[in-house]
Order: sequence, then C-alpha cells, then structure tokens
Amino acid sequence: MEHFNRKVVYFEKQSNDRLCGVHCLNSLLQAPYFDPVTLSEIGLRLDEMERQLLGNNAEHANVDDDGNYNIQVLTEALKVYGCEVRPLKPREAISLLEKHEKVEGLIFNSSTHWYSIRKIDNIWFNLNSTNSYPGPEIISDFYLSAFIQGAEDIGYTNFLVTKLPRLPDINSQVYSNLQPYQRLVKYEDIIKARDAKKIKKGEEKKEEDDKKFKAFQGKGY
Repeated sequence: MEHFNRKVVYFEKQSNDRLCGVHCLNSLLQAPYFDPVTLSEIGLRLDEMERQLLGNNAEHANVDDDGNYNIQVLTEALKVYGCEVRPLKPREAISLLEKHEKVEGLIFNSSTHWYSIRKIDNIWFNLNSTNSYPGPEIISDFYLSAFIQGAEDIGYTNFLVTKLPRLPDINSQVYSNLQPYQRLVKYEDIIKARDAKKIKKGEEKKEEDDKKFKAFQGKGY
C-alpha cells in the first residue's frame, strides 16, 4: 500500500443536482468551505459588476437557474483562499507534468460538469463527484497523462490551480458537521475499491478470452 499520511480523503458526492461546481471546489480544497448560496452570491456580484461595466443589455451567465457556475465564479471563490487559476491549452497539463513542474491541482470542465483532481501526499486522486463508491479514485503517475488526455479528447477543458492552501487537520472543526453527501473516505477503502476493480477487470478479460478461444475451436481445413 502506498504511503499516505492523512489516512482519509475528503469527497463530495453529487446527487440529482447541478451543484458540481460546489463539489469540485470543496473536493479540491479538501474541506466543505463553499455552499450553493456562497457561490451564487459571488455569481450575482460578478453579474452586477458586468452590468456596471457593460450596461444592462449585456448578457450575464455567471450562474444559471439550475445552479451551474462558470469559471469566473470558481476563480473568485478560490481567491478567498489565496489560490490562482489559469486556463491550460490542450496537452499543456501533460507538458507541465513531463517537465516535472509543480502541479498539485487541476479543474476540468465540460459544458455541463465540473470536477477536480488533487495531489495529496504525492498521490493523485480523481475527485469527480459522479464517481461510484467510495468516491475518490487513485490515479497512478503512469496513467495520469492518459487520464488528462482522455478528458480532453471527450471535450473537457482544464485549469491549473496553484497556491493551494495547507490541508486542514483531519481533526479540524471544519469536518464536524458534514452533510450526507460530504464524507471523509478512509484511504484503505479507496485501496480496496481499486483492487476490487482490478480483480473484476481481470475476470472480465479472462471470460472474454475464454469466449474467443471457444469460438475458434473446431475443425479447420
């Protein structure tokens, strides 16, 4: 088992809502710092600033009626904790990793979804709020570039997040009143889920190979 000091990973699970922006930020920062009201207030404030600058006829889409936020809202929210966000060109994240630049957090966005990946104790975690149980998924260093490229291939843009704050102590009061969709996931449970997927994948491959073998059995002339 890889060495992991924190023992747990904070994760937020998305249900039938469009609050992936909230889940994305909180999972990235590893604590329930933001809620829909806070992000909506930031979005409305940005709307007002744009009205003053561009006039009332300008379109304002920092937050829609379903609670989906744009990157301006997420960027302003992360500024509260001293973070900086910048958009990346295709394959730029992979290039940074190949050059051994310090990369600790990335945000991914499609037209309908936000999620983040975060490096904690030198281990990368996929913190997508739509992940199945237990939530966080380990991304090996070997697979990281392929993971990023795969996201880009299906239409995701990504953003580099720097100057991330120190992780809260796992006994911090910030975790004292978690909601049902917010959880501290034991690292050992993440490992068990990963290993179970590997076993299942191996069994499925064996079954597929067996079917292929049986299909080729018979007489040949």
